[in-house]
Amino acid sequence: MGASGQNMLRNSFYNRIILFLCVGAFFTGESTSAQSKYDYIWFGGRNSSSATGIEGFMLDFNEGALAVKPVNSALEFDMNNVSMCDEEGNLLFYSNGCAVANANHEIMENGAGINAGDFFEIFWLGDCQYGYPGVQDIMSLPDPKNNQGYYLITKPNLVDEDFNVYKDVFQYSYIDFTLADEMGVVTMKNDTIYSGTEILYGYFSATQRIDGDWWIVQTTDLPTSYIKLLVDSTGISYHSTQFIGPNLDQNASAAGVSAFSPDGSIYAHYNRHDQLNLFDFDTETGTLSNHRNLFVTSPPIFTTIEFSSNGRFLYVATLEAVYQVDLHETDPESQSVLVGTFNGVQNPQNADMFLLRRAPDCRIYIAATSESETYGVINFPNRKGIDCELIQQEIKLPFVTGVVSLPNFPNYRMNEESVCDSTILGFYTYTNEEIKKDLLLYPNPTSDYLSIELGQYVSNGSVTIVDLFGKKVLTENFRGNAIQINVESLSIGTYFLKVNSKADKFKTKKFSIIR
Repeated sequence: MGASGQNMLRNSFYNRIILFLCVGAFFTGESTSAQSKYDYIWFGGRNSSSATGIEGFMLDFNEGALAVKPVNSALEFDMNNVSMCDEEGNLLFYSNGCAVANANHEIMENGAGINAGDFFEIFWLGDCQYGYPGVQDIMSLPDPKNNQGYYLITKPNLVDEDFNVYKDVFQYSYIDFTLADEMGVVTMKNDTIYSGTEILYGYFSATQRIDGDWWIVQTTDLPTSYIKLLVDSTGISYHSTQFIGPNLDQNASAAGVSAFSPDGSIYAHYNRHDQLNLFDFDTETGTLSNHRNLFVTSPPIFTTIEFSSNGRFLYVATLEAVYQVDLHETDPESQSVLVGTFNGVQNPQNADMFLLRRAPDCRIYIAATSESETYGVINFPNRKGIDCELIQQEIKLPFVTGVVSLPNFPNYRMNEESVCDSTILGFYTYTNEEIKKDLLLYPNPTSDYLSIELGQYVSNGSVTIVDLFGKKVLTENFRGNAIQINVESLSIGTYFLKVNSKADKFKTKKFSIIR
């Protein structure tokens, strides 16, 4: 096949994937600090206008507030997206479905060729430029028996002799961080876990067992059944297939996603054709039961769902609207309420409401379907109705990103005291210039006066200090790019200082007061 024919195939498939996907604030104060931080760094997007290198962005929840930072990453993202930190929140690796990059933003040793095969060579021309297609077709899990080992599980696209694309196999790769000076090596790659039953695009979710092992659940093609994989001390393996619930519409594949409630007791999946399907889930045996179906709305094809951190509310995003489903409500007329309608903003394309992801700060972040420079956010997902405070285009990204995606995380912290991290207060965005010269506070810790240097790119604005509970305790205006403030009136403890400048730059730093 010639290059032009390959390009036509690739473009045709890419358009088909898009069509297939179409048809086929502060912390809530409800819990305490999180324990494990596997999901504290997210990657996304690509800057198509960048002249050199691959410029992406990183969402970092480690700094006391969500920090949105540009980064010269090793990978660009289509939709498949996963990242992994250690338990302390330090970045280990990330993947776009066709390669694995380490914390130095280099392709990891033996990390190329994830999901390699006919699809990648024929339709993607062997090029990982945009990553591997798919909304919910990749995940990574810590190895229960090895705290320096991690599984990367994928659902590669397969191609038959007529160039039809389908899925019917699960593969895994293994990453060992005892190797390469603890930067990680992919020691096993694209090993088959299970094959034989055609599976749907998307609907790929995982939750923990009480013993720390992992269940992975995947919806199959007609007739409806659910494949379960188990990750335990013996490795990763096929566990069982359960037939339960009604047959799904022939257009269900890629038309929706699945999710587990934070305590793992409820498994849900949604698409416009089959609406919201809910099951009780036994985290010990992996058994689905008590199927029920709820009608939410008749939206466009793109749909995703996410649970609130308390498990009571489930949010459904449909591009043009977001609905809240109250799982404690018994009256069908009151179960589903509209909490936000797309406001029509384009930046530069529709900044609509598609991908939902619950974050370590227990907010739910919202990504659009196409080019955008913002995320939306649900600030208080545990509140009923419009009190959940959905704000569109709230988080500004460092640049317009070609494709906005969010990582597919498993259900972390099910067995821990808290689902949320109460020390993550608010959010701010770094620009490239701010990365070069950051906000300086000194002395830190202090007992009386705090000096602040704001950098040459910030001048004139206000300084706000909040305590660990998000309460504002001091606000002062400033002119220029340096200020000294008296903090003698504040009690001993830890605080966050936020700078809001008239140049629309935001910075936050943690400091302590001692006596």
